[in-house]
Amino acid sequence: MGADVRDVNHDGRPDLIFTALAGKSFPYFENTGRGLEDRTARSRLAAVGPSSGWGIAIADFDNDRHQDVLSANASVMDNIDQHSGDHCRLPLSLFRNQGNATFAKRPNLFPRPAAHRGPVVADLDNNGRLGEEPRPWRNESTPQNWITLTPSALTKN
Repeated sequence: MGADVRDVNHDGRPDLIFTALAGKSFPYFENTGRGLEDRTARSRLAAVGPSSGWGIAIADFDNDRHQDVLSANASVMDNIDQHSGDHCRLPLSLFRNQGNATFAKRPNLFPRPAAHRGPVVADLDNNGRLGEEPRPWRNESTPQNWITLTPSALTKN
């Protein structure tokens, strides 16, 4: 399953969140400086729902300075629709950071289901707001502060 490492709680240390199969939690481990502490239950990622998360991206999707969690979801079985009431193609899930390293799922934000496997997150149109690939969506949040970097090399690679 997917994993990402970012400073989720603004303490300057990288924390770890990874996805899991349907019916399981998305474990969140806070870096205390003395090791990793399981904060899954406190973060509210313990009950993420029936989705299998394949890939994950931790980023500030709404420009509020807090790291949110995007999960790329799909069933493990590509033909599960034929055997049960479950679906292979699932929508992406966004869990908004409430500002204290607890998360709330933003329902119906991504209505188109797909067999997602891994997100790629970047400012795709240079507007200061993050978007997601492989099915790009346009982030309409209010821009805050950002910086544009233009890489250049002093010598050829």
